Amino acid sequence: MLKLKPQNKSCVRVYSKGYTGVMNKSLTIRQVVALTGLSVHTLRYYEQIGLLTSINRNDHGHRCYTFEDVTWIEFINRLKATGMSLTNMLEIAELKRKGDSTLTTRRILLEEHYTTVQKAIIELQNNLKLLEEKIITYKEMENRYALKQKLIEQPTDRSAE
Repeated sequence: MLKLKPQNKSCVRVYSKGYTGVMNKSLTIRQVVALTGLSVHTLRYYEQIGLLTSINRNDHGHRCYTFEDVTWIEFINRLKATGMSLTNMLEIAELKRKGDSTLTTRRILLEEHYTTVQKAIIELQNNLKLLEEKIITYKEMENRYALKQKLIEQPTDRSAE
């Protein structure tokens, strides 16, 4: 059950496991922390450097995030998780602020990053294959060693000769 508790005129605290269904309400910084996994410090830093620029403040000066802000933060998180540099994320954010005339440039930047991620995945897959082969080799070596140890430990019955 979704519960709303008015904080003041411009920011409403949303109590819910998810944030779908109340698309016109603002979120507190703590709620955004819970939804995105980022720290309060990181959110403030992103705002300071220009990754987040549309964060409104309530009458008390507290940040009030929109669901669009959360969507943008989740996109930034994905870019970061795929290894995009902060400089490139800032470039995309600046282009986004300039509007639809930059759509092609943004798409090209994302396509370039997509290619970089694809190459990294291929390299990781090759490394994973090598690890798999090395694990198989070690298992075979362990089996040979165990067999050798059994042969050494078996008493030889030379009196029967």
